[in-house]
Amino acid sequence: MTAAGVAKTRAANDFQCREDQIEVTELGGTSFRATGCDKSEVYDCSGSSLGANGKCGVGATNYVCVPEGSKESGAADAPSGSATMASDSPGPTSDNRSNLCVKAFRTVGDLTAAWGEWHPDRTAKSPPTRDEFLSVCKDLSAKQQMCLLLPYGRQYRSTCTKALASVAPDVAARLDDLFLDP
Repeated sequence: MTAAGVAKTRAANDFQCREDQIEVTELGGTSFRATGCDKSEVYDCSGSSLGANGKCGVGATNYVCVPEGSKESGAADAPSGSATMASDSPGPTSDNRSNLCVKAFRTVGDLTAAWGEWHPDRTAKSPPTRDEFLSVCKDLSAKQQMCLLLPYGRQYRSTCTKALASVAPDVAARLDDLFLDP
């Protein structure tokens, strides 16, 4: 099932109306706005592995979409059934910037390992604490934060390489210090 289809199915269930009454708009990264039956909701979606085309991988069924900011947003613990990946455009809005940092922290171990791979001249250290990560992440633009979401960052590597290269030097140094030994 496509990412938009997963968000549509969840919205139809939540709104208690038919899927053909739901419209889904990609917001960027793994976020979608679903509207229909006089209701609207933004869904954040996550999963462990998605194809570059936004379709679920073979055997990958433990994916979820949850309403943005809901108590369910600890998506890794939610029941199986849905996942999404969105396009590079339009990017995230400033309204969901802090949420992007929280989502990126969910996979901080993998992000730390990836940061080490992207900087082969330095050694990756233990993942930062939540507070350490969020204190640096909040100083990034929404587009830069989006690139810390690994599925998005990998799918749009060229865009993200440019976005992260434009991080202010002091913030870039703090970001490297989060993940890399001196």
